[in-house]
Amino acid sequence: MLMKKSLILIMAVIFAVTAASADVEKDYCKLIKKYDAPEQVRIMADATAADFWNVYLYYDAPLAKFNKAILKNRGAEQEALKRLADLPKYYPRYDKTIVDGRREFCSSLLSDMGLDSLGIPFELVVIDSPEVNVLTLPMEDGFAICLTEGLLQKDGLTSDMLTGIVAHEFAHIALKHRVRGFYDEARNRRRATLVGGIVAGLLFAGEVALDYYTPYYDNYRPVDVDVDVDVNIKRPSPLYLYTMNQEYEADLAAMRYMQFLGKGEAYLEALRFLASAQSVVYENPDGGNYSPRIEFMKYVAAK
Repeated sequence: MLMKKSLILIMAVIFAVTAASADVEKDYCKLIKKYDAPEQVRIMADATAADFWNVYLYYDAPLAKFNKAILKNRGAEQEALKRLADLPKYYPRYDKTIVDGRREFCSSLLSDMGLDSLGIPFELVVIDSPEVNVLTLPMEDGFAICLTEGLLQKDGLTSDMLTGIVAHEFAHIALKHRVRGFYDEARNRRRATLVGGIVAGLLFAGEVALDYYTPYYDNYRPVDVDVDVDVNIKRPSPLYLYTMNQEYEADLAAMRYMQFLGKGEAYLEALRFLASAQSVVYENPDGGNYSPRIEFMKYVAAK
């Protein structure tokens, strides 16, 4: 009897694990279907790095959909653009912590990656900080990808891993994640408000106003931020972080780029490197959690 109960328990555990694995795989398939690189870049051959990015951005469906939507220039669109414009700005030319001796290194890296000829306004700089980190900050005319000297000096980092890290950050910029996030939040809030108005009318017949909408929390909520690079490198404000889905989308872009170079495994190693090396405790626990991103990229790499 005891053996029978144990066998039943073991089978139940196996069933639960199998079911959970199936659910995870289903979620991965949904993410790939929604955010993966366009098929055109996944079958490219005899092309340059710049060709990869040009074709990627031309055929990327979510980006094309957003570019079309933002042209409507109505309530949600105007709000998203205003929130982007209102972000505290970073001014590299006044930042004394930038390592001037790394400027040629940055220019060479961007050239090798084909990013300096795409017409997308951004800079790559190295900050004199011991922290092992990288983040993207808004400027008046684009964005700055900020690498720390601590990252570049950390044992274990290879040039291929660094290429993957920069590709990930560039994907955030090129895919317009910041303003797309603002736009999604504005649109979702308006939908919630509309539903609230309908519910209020049905329940109270115009006699009682229903306070349906509760102020929402988002990863980009305005906070008092002193745009001091050394502070933000150690603990990035929610203003400078991305949602988990945006991290997945940037991971897919970086992985496909590295696979295009024949070095897909290097991106997986880059994520493992950052997960083990970073001492930062993010205010956004989702965006800073590398474990699910690593597992997702392992799945992608195996396909």
